[in-house]
Amino acid sequence: MKNPSLIQDRRIYRTGLISAAGGAVLSLSMVLLRKGVLTLSINLMLFVTNLVLFLALERSSRPPRNNPARFRKETEKAQEKHPPVLFCLGDSLTHGAYSANFPDEVHRRICQACNVPPTTSQSAPFSPSCPLWVINAGQNGIDTWTTLQERIDWVLVCNPDYVLIMIGSNDIRCFYKPLWSWHEQLVWKLPEAPTLEGLKRHIQEMVRRILDSSSSVEIGLCTLPPMGEDLVHPANVWIKRSNIVIEKIAASNRSRCTLIPVHEAMEKAIRAETTTTRNKPSVDHFVERGIITAVARLLFGLSWNAVSKPSGNVVLAGDSIHLNERGRDIVTDLVVSWLNKKNALKYE
Repeated sequence: MKNPSLIQDRRIYRTGLISAAGGAVLSLSMVLLRKGVLTLSINLMLFVTNLVLFLALERSSRPPRNNPARFRKETEKAQEKHPPVLFCLGDSLTHGAYSANFPDEVHRRICQACNVPPTTSQSAPFSPSCPLWVINAGQNGIDTWTTLQERIDWVLVCNPDYVLIMIGSNDIRCFYKPLWSWHEQLVWKLPEAPTLEGLKRHIQEMVRRILDSSSSVEIGLCTLPPMGEDLVHPANVWIKRSNIVIEKIAASNRSRCTLIPVHEAMEKAIRAETTTTRNKPSVDHFVERGIITAVARLLFGLSWNAVSKPSGNVVLAGDSIHLNERGRDIVTDLVVSWLNKKNALKYE
């Protein structure tokens, strides 16, 4: 098999990064021309706004420190046997820059349970003392078709013991809104518009290829989190229909594919603290809210829980798609429980 490129790209943010950088340069140029007090003030404000937006986008689109390329580099230079490996495959909910980072929390929780200090270094994310290595292959904005075409080879090259799959939220955004579908097709060069049948076909093929690659690999297949905490919103109707598909795929491969009930656990948490979900913010303005959330975290260092508080969200961030720390902890609890049931932490 041809060795795939393991460099995670930023194509979903390319337009935003170029626009913000260009806007910053243009407005700074106008400031330097000093064309009157009003013009100077406005252009200075524009410069600062574009600069902050550029920095927020750049920070949010960096590859995770424990990405597949880093893992390959570490294992190629190391001769000794390394611990078992969990490969996390998904979108921005897994990537953990625009969302509270559950792969890092899984790593921290496992190290804590085994009385081992977690690895926090950017330069050395994989420690021989850790009982389980966690690879984060999350990619912002990615859909199931692109994951199947570009990312499954990453799984096969890394040869993990466990694979966690939580993918499909960006497909569902496309089911819900044609404009988002057009953008997804343009950015990722999709051969057709995402559909529920396509989501089913792509996830089935992911599971098949991973299971066929090894007789011992185990898959944890996650249902998808709510899309906004208004649980009767049309976007969440699509979420529920898609989760039925995911549940059936897990059931048909149950010997080595375990269903991770993320949606069920999050819905329970939302209902426990909400008398009605109808007044919750929907996903319709998630782009604008997402930008505000990223800038607020960059400028003020706020937690995901803090930036989601004004919206009243329980498990989702301020944009009503990504996870806050409570949502992260729900996913982490489920993943660690699955790993314990599979005796994943018994490393000699």
